[in-house]
Amino acid sequence: MSDTLTSAVLDTAAVVSWTRRQPYIGAVYWALMDHGATVVVPAAVLAAAAADTKPAAADVLGVLLNHPNTLVPALDHAAAATLGAVLAARRDRDQAPDALISAAHAVAEATARGVTVYTDRPEALAAIDPDVLFDTLP
Repeated sequence: MSDTLTSAVLDTAAVVSWTRRQPYIGAVYWALMDHGATVVVPAAVLAAAAADTKPAAADVLGVLLNHPNTLVPALDHAAAATLGAVLAARRDRDQAPDALISAAHAVAEATARGVTVYTDRPEALAAIDPDVLFDTLP
């Protein structure tokens, strides 16, 4: 991580890792909090992660979402139009666009802010936008 930690975006795997109390994403998150950074969990990412989160971990997810430095950008009309444009411009056409909505939302939020996405699918993110910054989860 850089010396100027202002924000980061969590992709689906990062949110799921948080709910499973994986040490790497926990350390990243609390380092960001120590710097007063904002953690962005796009709504499409949240929906995908919630589908993969066990009911017993709902309270752990709540800690992430209810922290004052966590931001959940909506997937509203404007965001949907942006994601459509992002997906239409992608290089890799092997996957259907609906399979990439959460990845595109993470990419769009990260590129708009100029920050890193924490993910387990860097190739998919780079196919959507080759300029996206990412950190691959262990």
